[in-house]
Amino acid sequence: MLAFRLCLALAAVLLCGPAAAQTPGTPADAAPDVPAGATANECTYDLCALRIEPALFGPRIVAGADGVPVGRLSLFGGDLSAAVASNEVALEQARIYEDARLPSVLAAVGASLLLSVSGASEVGGDASVRTGAFVGAVALSVLGMQFGLRSQRAVSRAVWEYNRDLPR
Repeated sequence: MLAFRLCLALAAVLLCGPAAAQTPGTPADAAPDVPAGATANECTYDLCALRIEPALFGPRIVAGADGVPVGRLSLFGGDLSAAVASNEVALEQARIYEDARLPSVLAAVGASLLLSVSGASEVGGDASVRTGAFVGAVALSVLGMQFGLRSQRAVSRAVWEYNRDLPR
C-alpha cells in the first residue's frame, strides 16, 4: 500500500508543470550555436545542420557533417531551445518537447506499479484494490507513453524546421 501511495504522489508531482522561474528561457532573437570555423553569415547546411545522436549519458545535439556538439537532450533539462533559437517554429517545437519530456516518466511509474500489482496478486489481498491499481497503472503507462511520443515528435520537428532554413 505504501508503494501505491508513493507512485500516486510521484504521479501528482510529475503532472504539475514547471514554474515559470524554473523553465529556462531563450530569447527568440538569440544567435544559434555556430560550429568552429563558421560565422553566423556562412552557416550552411553542411556546417550547421542539426541532428540528434545517441550517447551514453543522453542524446547529444550535434551540428554539421563533423558532428560538432552543440547541446544535449535530457529528462531534466536540455539545450534544444538554445540550439534552434534562430527559427521561431523550431523554437516553438522545442518548447513543446520541454513541456512533454518530464511527464513522459509516467510510463515508467505505471510500469513499476504494474510490477508491484502483479507481485501483490501472488501474495493475495483484496481483489478490488488490485484491479484498481492495475487499471491505474495501465492508465499511467498509456499517458506517459503519449507524453513521450509527443516529446519525440517535437524534437524531430524542431530539428527539421531549423535545418529547413539553412542555405545549401
